[in-house]
Amino acid sequence: MLLTESQIKEIIVEEVNILLEEIIYEKKDRCYHQAKRKYKVFPSAYASGYIVRCRKGKVGRKKKLTKS
Repeated sequence: MLLTESQIKEIIVEEVNILLEEIIYEKKDRCYHQAKRKYKVFPSAYASGYIVRCRKGKVGRKKKLTKS
């Protein structure tokens, strides 16, 4: 059975999407653990918002001081 170029591309795209979904669902980074410690009810809307803000760098990390 020979596969055409478009069929091969389609198979590769499907496999990559499956792998990316697995990576995204397993992501438990520093922000996840901070939110889990901070909020008693987890998961919650507040905890999810905290994770988003933390990943954007708005909370959860002290700003580094630059040397002048």
